[in-house]
Amino acid sequence: MKPAAVHQKQTEFLKQAMALDRLSHAYLFAGEPEVGKEIVADWLIEQIRQQVNNSWDFQLWRIYPERSEALPGQQGRGVIKVKQIEEMRHRTDLRLGKEGYQVVVIHQAQLMNLQSQDLLLKVLEEPKNRTIFILLADYLEPIRDTVRSRCQVLYFTPLSHKQSINWLVKQGVNQERAGIIALLGQGRFGLMSRLKDDPKEVERRLDEWRQLKELQSQPMYQKFKFAEKAAQERTALSDLLNNWVIYWRAMLLMKSLGLRFDSGWSDEYNLSEIVTAIDKIEEVESIFRRVSLNRRLALEYILI
Repeated sequence: MKPAAVHQKQTEFLKQAMALDRLSHAYLFAGEPEVGKEIVADWLIEQIRQQVNNSWDFQLWRIYPERSEALPGQQGRGVIKVKQIEEMRHRTDLRLGKEGYQVVVIHQAQLMNLQSQDLLLKVLEEPKNRTIFILLADYLEPIRDTVRSRCQVLYFTPLSHKQSINWLVKQGVNQERAGIIALLGQGRFGLMSRLKDDPKEVERRLDEWRQLKELQSQPMYQKFKFAEKAAQERTALSDLLNNWVIYWRAMLLMKSLGLRFDSGWSDEYNLSEIVTAIDKIEEVESIFRRVSLNRRLALEYILI
């Protein structure tokens, strides 16, 4: 995957920094899930790796959130704990050759707890060896200003609908299919890259759209029945809620651009209904990021 195809500004900035031997010791890549942050991070890691002559003089560490325990009927939140940062700090203390590099990638960096951020701040203030940190964050609010200030922040934004279709067509996707994937992917480079190669995932997401569309006209008891069943069957609601908010954004996009899709779904909603639906889901997602939330009640709130 060549990230320069859609994230040219970011990759050119990083190329110039490498050419001048002025890579920052820490980067914070911020943008929506699957917008392409990880792809650019992997590209940067490979560029750094190629600068090292001996493989033993290059070390790569990745940190992922650990799933916390949850109460019955609630969703355990992923957290990056202080012990993970402590372990990374000890590992990066290892001495490499003079031309060696160490790269630390913190995935879902917004899920670091406060103690983890405090310890990471100390590490960033006193970097050891030639260590480069890459923090990947879907949103910045939970990350302390002191941590952000130690990083070079690069923002990643989705492609426009037209850009998305053009990119997909260049990848060999036919025009009609490209239009569907562009709506499902909402300009997120990573997500569209995955969807274009996975027709089953495309159909699964479309089925969830059709299900949500049908729920809008169902009586309240049917909506509550769906909420109870979904809360029991799904271990996490983040994927469903993400696809739902993409659905409503797609309805908004179709209405504003006059697009047609599957019998003109957007014609069934007025602007106020679409905006209210998006606000509700984003409100629930925001609460999920801060505290454990009863999944059934969250779905009921969205559907009423």
